[in-house]
Amino acid sequence: MMSLVNDFNREASFFAVALLLGHVGTGKSHVTALLNKAFLHQKNVFRLSSSHPLLLADMEARWLQSCGPSLLSVENTEQLPPGHFEKIAQIATEKKKRLLILATTTMGSASLNMKTLEWMKSGKRQDITLSMVTSSMLKLEEIQLPVPSLRTNLIPFLPLTRDHVIQCIWKQVMDQGGGNIVFTPDQVQWVLEQTEFFSTSFPLFATDGCKRVAENVGVVIAAQRHFSQNGMTWSFD
Repeated sequence: MMSLVNDFNREASFFAVALLLGHVGTGKSHVTALLNKAFLHQKNVFRLSSSHPLLLADMEARWLQSCGPSLLSVENTEQLPPGHFEKIAQIATEKKKRLLILATTTMGSASLNMKTLEWMKSGKRQDITLSMVTSSMLKLEEIQLPVPSLRTNLIPFLPLTRDHVIQCIWKQVMDQGGGNIVFTPDQVQWVLEQTEFFSTSFPLFATDGCKRVAENVGVVIAAQRHFSQNGMTWSFD
């Protein structure tokens, strides 16, 4: 993804679409936020979502007046009315505007999860290659490319393993606790146990992702603070 952004920043004439595909909580929004910050022209970073459809007209007005390349981030592209991306692509082509679109979607994520589980049963996660995933996903009928007529870089986000969930837990402890909260192994285990795994026979990949982890870590932190204020110690015994 960073190479795509870097190439876009260097090219004299470039139009690109990147579709970040994966289940809820696998890191699509987090990566998009990091790439937004890494974009060289911060005034030309635009965001579009189904909850703010009127932003499209405002974005177009600002975009056409901007100098240099632009970046458009779109959350849950499958929820937008049809025709939005085609219109933007047409304007970019006619006006020769440099534009990078980062679109996220959960379309096909269930199939991606099950395919990943299938691969894992016969090998290792590190043996799963990008070409394996993209070729498999592009065959699915539910995958709708933002601009079918243009080349799209498909960026798959594989489901989280237990180790990834634990990493999410510690990150949320730091983010929400500001370094002032100490989690015990029992509390980490409790949060982990709230996570659902989408195969009971092979419980390796999480169904919920990091967004559910954040909620459960918040529950533990709130309980800790409540008991601490009342001079009590809270545990899972």
